[in-house]
Amino acid sequence: VPASAPDEPADTRPSTGPGNDPKAPLPAGDPASRFQYDDGLGSAWSGTVTGVVETPSWDDTSGERCFVVIGTIVPEAAPGFVSDAWTAPYVTLFVEDQPAESGSGACQTGTFDAAGYQSLYTASATVGTELAFYSEFSLPEAVGAPQAVAVTASGTDDWRFFEAALLPELPPVTVGPVGPLPIDPAAVGAGAPGTFRHRDEYSADAWSGSIVGLVEIPRDETYDELDGRCFAVVATLTADEVGSGITTTPYGAPPVHLVADGRLLSEYYGCAADGAEAAGYAWASDTEITAGTSLAVYSTVLVRAPFPGELQAVVVGDPWGDDVSLFAPFVLDAFPPAANQPGPPPPGPLAPAGAPATVVDEYAEATWNLVVHGYVVTGDCVVVYVRATLTEGEPGETVPFVALVAGGHVASEDYACETAAATDAGYVELWKPEVQVGVPVDVFVAFRVAPAFGDPQAIVVGGVGIGEPLAVTPVALPAPPAIPR
Repeated sequence: VPASAPDEPADTRPSTGPGNDPKAPLPAGDPASRFQYDDGLGSAWSGTVTGVVETPSWDDTSGERCFVVIGTIVPEAAPGFVSDAWTAPYVTLFVEDQPAESGSGACQTGTFDAAGYQSLYTASATVGTELAFYSEFSLPEAVGAPQAVAVTASGTDDWRFFEAALLPELPPVTVGPVGPLPIDPAAVGAGAPGTFRHRDEYSADAWSGSIVGLVEIPRDETYDELDGRCFAVVATLTADEVGSGITTTPYGAPPVHLVADGRLLSEYYGCAADGAEAAGYAWASDTEITAGTSLAVYSTVLVRAPFPGELQAVVVGDPWGDDVSLFAPFVLDAFPPAANQPGPPPPGPLAPAGAPATVVDEYAEATWNLVVHGYVVTGDCVVVYVRATLTEGEPGETVPFVALVAGGHVASEDYACETAAATDAGYVELWKPEVQVGVPVDVFVAFRVAPAFGDPQAIVVGGVGIGEPLAVTPVALPAPPAIPR
């Protein structure tokens, strides 16, 4: 949680005036009644408490009531170019002069997000930007309404108390001041992308790439209630080094954010990315590639209403670390041609197709005998066929993960591929067989391979970006192999 609660019980501290005792709280909703917090490590905050809104629980039978504290918060100092939400002050409710123990009930907060509030746990913004925040709590019905709202005071050795005024409805968000970036982002323009390098400290994968710009794309109207403008951040990524395995780590590409209206915005999944994918771009998190492979990628972000949508910077890397790059937001009219550069196959010798091999799943403590037969091309899909036998382990284990590498890129599994020939031949999807020790199962996996990536380079069993997987020479088959009876 942000900051931490004071250790000393509140009722043992001397009261020196309003706001220092839950019995004498400061008025809620008063702009002059502010809290101040300094963590002593370079982060400082101030803010106000607007009040408390009761909201439904997702579980009507929980025996708990949901209360949501709302207010405003401003980062006054931050070690980086934006605040770290996890340094924000601790907020809680008091009941009978003591901090309330929040229950396990899940509170409905979608209306708060839709109105422009954001969780206190996401309060990352430029210094001077005012955020409308919320923080939810569930309390047993027997407790009744909360007595006061408490916010950690500077030094984390005391509380600042505010009225827990129950509001009849959620007030609209007032757009407050926006703080500037403390540094100037690197320029990006037509034909002049912004370049960067990034090394993941955990996987040791090393990347280089460029930010080409942003393309405004539609929202996915079926996703949720949030309104605003969606953008696809368009970039190229090249794997310079692979730390372990035969490709970069799954979901290990450099993170991409957008700073808009002073707020740090992360990946948003409610944008319609069909246009980006139709133009040949891959989702930035779907970049499991061999060293030397380059992909055109996109990341989607939502600039939420009711904010004006002032785009300030594209951020690559850890916003609070040293390995971070900022680029000026250059808006494009359309997606430029995708600059995909297929890369080399996985390094090292490949095992022959059709030969038995042993794969050990150390996590599940299971051992498998596997025969990778090869693949059949069906349109723009590639269907891989495998026979798997669990030789050691517990019944019900899942067949090891199977991946396909083409053009240096791990292809995406596709459930819309035509697989009638596979099922007619007696094969089942990888996840479906009821596995028993010593009993072979015959499975298939379908992948969609973009023509630009060419023919398959390897069939990999056991996870491509970690450990020591089994990499098999891909052999094209005219039809699904006959299953021995």
